[in-house]
Amino acid sequence: MQPKGIFDIFLTKTKDSTRRNRNEYIKANVPLLVESINEVY
Repeated sequence: MQPKGIFDIFLTKTKDSTRRNRNEYIKANVPLLVESINEVY
């Protein structure tokens, strides 16, 4: 069985604590998203 992508690996590794890890992932990446959006506009 081959994983389809990085997100599949991420989800597989964090099934036991998905909510906490997803929140940390969002906290880490939302500021980067906001910065890139501000750069575009």
